[in-house]
Amino acid sequence: MTVSSSLKSAFCRNAFVPSVILLCSAAPSGAAEILINNGLATNVINTDQGINHVRIENSPLPAGAPTTVTFEAGAQVLGNDGNDNSVLVIDTSAIVVNGGNFLQDVTVFDGASLTATGGTFNDDIYAVGFSTANISGATVVDDVVIQGSASASITSGLFGDDIFVENAAMANISGGTVVEDVVALGFATVLITGGSFGEDIIADGPGASISISGGLYAQGGIPSLDVGFGTAFGGTITLFGSAFAVNGSPVGSGLISNELGDLSATLADGSSFTAIPFDRNPTASPNTADWGAIELVIIPEPSAAALFAAGGLLLLRRRR
Repeated sequence: MTVSSSLKSAFCRNAFVPSVILLCSAAPSGAAEILINNGLATNVINTDQGINHVRIENSPLPAGAPTTVTFEAGAQVLGNDGNDNSVLVIDTSAIVVNGGNFLQDVTVFDGASLTATGGTFNDDIYAVGFSTANISGATVVDDVVIQGSASASITSGLFGDDIFVENAAMANISGGTVVEDVVALGFATVLITGGSFGEDIIADGPGASISISGGLYAQGGIPSLDVGFGTAFGGTITLFGSAFAVNGSPVGSGLISNELGDLSATLADGSSFTAIPFDRNPTASPNTADWGAIELVIIPEPSAAALFAAGGLLLLRRRR
């Protein structure tokens, strides 16, 4: 393991648990960085003022073994390293956050991974390159940004700002509360099967795709766009459900031809919404090439699907 020389007096191990690192009360305010590259599973617990930056990477030897660092309740990482980062994880190493407080960004890069079951992230979470982020209970005050070919799974948690999925990245959202927007950019893919969403769902880019089969949605969007579902520049939003209506008139499966209007639906998970605004051209450009698409796919309602399944079982029993 490598430790910045200025921190050696502030860095100690639990005498009884060698894999536990405590940032001791002697830690100086404004300490620069701790580099952890031991290729082991290590817990970090902070009991005092915290440090500015933790960098986690594979060990130099043997063969670049990945390092896994777990932050528990009480950990404090301030993040005044000049790069707006509290924690940076690279290579194929991993960070696990069960608790703690992170003042600035937490970034996983290359093939690194983040697993967050708790803790408070006061700034952004970034997953970049081929990294992964699995979030199931944390509080994120600012944005979650998934870039490059990274992937994310979000099952619960509180997200105070936007979720951006960019480039060729992918995100699967099945729970949690997103106070503001979910945005797919470029060639990104977003699958939404659950969760609660306070503002806009936007697909913006020639390959941007958002599929929605569940979740709870606010009635309307941010005033600057006045749109709940928005597409632009070839982006596509596909909704799976039943009882679709555009501007109060029932419609079947297919692409919505209106540029803007109100959409009502019962989604595949049984949740429903009424008269949420949509806009296939929120950039307000007159060029139809700048528009996106909103597609509706009718599937059986949950009750109808259950009756259909029950009928199929009865038929099988009769045949037997």
